[in-house]
Amino acid sequence: MKAAPSEDEPLLSDDQESAVNGVKVYGTRWWVLFQLSFLSFNQSLFWITFSPVTANAEAFYGVSNNTVTWWMNIGVLAAILAFLVTSKYLAARGSGLKTVCTGSVLAQAVATVLRLVPLWIGGSWGPRSTFGIVCVYIAQFIIGVVGPMVMSAPPLLSNVWFPAKERATATAIGTLCNSMGSAGGFLLGPLLVKAPNDIPLLLYTHAAIAVANAILLLAYFPGAPPLPPSHSSGAERAAATASAGGEGSFGGVWAVLTNGSFLTIAIGFGTLNGVFNVWTGSFDEILKPLGPEYDQITCGWLGFGSTMAMIVGGICTGFVMDLPSFGRSFSTCLRVGAALTLGLMALFTVAMPTYFSSTPLIVLPFGVVASLIVGSGFTLGCCVPIAYEAAAEMTFPAPESTSANVIVLILNVAAFIYLFVTPPLISSDVLNIVVCGCALLAFVLVMVAKIDYVRSDYEKAQVHHGGSVQSEKRHLMSPP
Repeated sequence: MKAAPSEDEPLLSDDQESAVNGVKVYGTRWWVLFQLSFLSFNQSLFWITFSPVTANAEAFYGVSNNTVTWWMNIGVLAAILAFLVTSKYLAARGSGLKTVCTGSVLAQAVATVLRLVPLWIGGSWGPRSTFGIVCVYIAQFIIGVVGPMVMSAPPLLSNVWFPAKERATATAIGTLCNSMGSAGGFLLGPLLVKAPNDIPLLLYTHAAIAVANAILLLAYFPGAPPLPPSHSSGAERAAATASAGGEGSFGGVWAVLTNGSFLTIAIGFGTLNGVFNVWTGSFDEILKPLGPEYDQITCGWLGFGSTMAMIVGGICTGFVMDLPSFGRSFSTCLRVGAALTLGLMALFTVAMPTYFSSTPLIVLPFGVVASLIVGSGFTLGCCVPIAYEAAAEMTFPAPESTSANVIVLILNVAAFIYLFVTPPLISSDVLNIVVCGCALLAFVLVMVAKIDYVRSDYEKAQVHHGGSVQSEKRHLMSPP
């Protein structure tokens, strides 16, 4: 006769416990996050290909600076046009994440190889021909379409694969790797391209990275775990989402767009993030009035430092927000981050020549100017992943990717508009005022926003409801 278990001995195995609770956390989640992060990193790396080596790209392809600029701009335009497609396919629960990531990694492989085709053909169909230039346009458009897909996916992935106590960290890593790709592009491009004839080396390197990314992802990338990591990822969530018209349809987009509190967060931080990203790539023009010490190389390093500070700030804040004591501190984090960013940007603006004054109101040494640039990147980075997570909380049960996609849309629209109001349409001394105004807008909007933790409250309710029947399930599943 089998002895009865002691009081300290668990009645159920870990797998049986998971079956009772209906949730389980898998180690595979980190592999899936790495795959998406690598994919997002590469998208930004490929999109910014020609910007750090503009002069050499102009000479190699025989085009003007305007054409090289449009190779970047067309990617932003493509991202805007891809909004509804991204919302529909990412919202398909269970298959959306894998479908989008698989399609994205294949699209990037095709795009990077397409840029090589004129090199292989040569002659009248070579890089300097109309065919060669059109191939670059098409490739950059494809890479741009991938942008909103990989930028909107991290909040969805964190909910599908990660428990509540790790979501903010996972979202921060997945979201900010896209910015890391831009920073990497400003290092890799000048490192490989010393002369116009080095452009093919950069293109081959990108193609090799894209193909390697495709091989890794196609080898193993599960779209969802067998059991969800939380109740908001499970069957109950799927039913709630479907009833709200948000699963695999455009109904979820409308539900998100009619949420006033969400829109205040989305407009504030989407606009600021989009404009800030373009601003950090314009330091060679913005800082020129301060003196010869702000040369192109120095400005490039300042932009790189600001981007890396943004990444560090976002990941650190994500980790802190995952701690139990700070789980409902999104409002505080966003308000403090927006206030600090506004303060740093305001100080930077008055230290620069402006539209109202040809001389700075205050003169700051190089170290202070650099600290303001890097510091503003850090404080904004603290807000970015939390804005995505707060959006997911407020718009539940709509898919996390839908709210994230709206933020990405606003980000791209803001960046696109900012690109077209820069010189020669307006003078460079207005650019800092524009960014400072966006920081002020974000601060005002987040101060009036009310963040409701709908998703967290739903999970608590599900856990409480499950607890009332858990003892009976344990009894039924325990050995006699």
